[in-house]
Amino acid sequence: MSNDFPYMNLKEKRFPDLVLLWIGHNNLNWVRGVDPHQPEKVEAGLQKIVANFRKDYARQLGRLVERAREQKQRRAFVVIGLVNFKSFFEARNAAEQLRKENPKLYPYFYVDYQHYESMKPEYRGNMVKLALMINEELRAMVGEFNRKLGVDSPVRLEYSDALATVNLSDAEMIHRIDAWHPSVKGHNLLAEAVFGALRPSLNFLGIVPLQNNTDSR
Repeated sequence: MSNDFPYMNLKEKRFPDLVLLWIGHNNLNWVRGVDPHQPEKVEAGLQKIVANFRKDYARQLGRLVERAREQKQRRAFVVIGLVNFKSFFEARNAAEQLRKENPKLYPYFYVDYQHYESMKPEYRGNMVKLALMINEELRAMVGEFNRKLGVDSPVRLEYSDALATVNLSDAEMIHRIDAWHPSVKGHNLLAEAVFGALRPSLNFLGIVPLQNNTDSR
């Protein structure tokens, strides 16, 4: 669980102007806490995971927001939604087909299932569903925080679906070793998506992105 935001030191005198928050694939391994062999209980189990996630995340986000408000200057948070796992699994399916043709490819392909059982084909549908549910909670949570802060607040929160809408269905987007983590190409795609979503927060902070100046002589 990354809900504790462990890398943010609230005791630092200077709080960052812009904070990006993303939990990767945390909280999605639903099989660890829900028995998949009792389908009548799966939906309730997913709802419980989401409810606990929101409670924990909101508590920790609240701590960050309060610390930012103490600065008496403009600060911005961008809460980034989880990636498009539907398209990710399309890439993984393509990788599996390539591995069938050449068993030397993706040597750790099946090891992933030992560490993250919810990735198995029979369970991944609910993993995709859970990611969408968590994204909706993140969106709603950000809206609730902003309503409490008010329009004149020096602290701004934004939910971004930049990663939730990226198409990862190409097998080249996932790592050639495990077909789980992003490849270099996948990392670049995700980074470009996030950077492209920062402009509203940068405008709020009065930060002007650097322009590439070209010499016309």
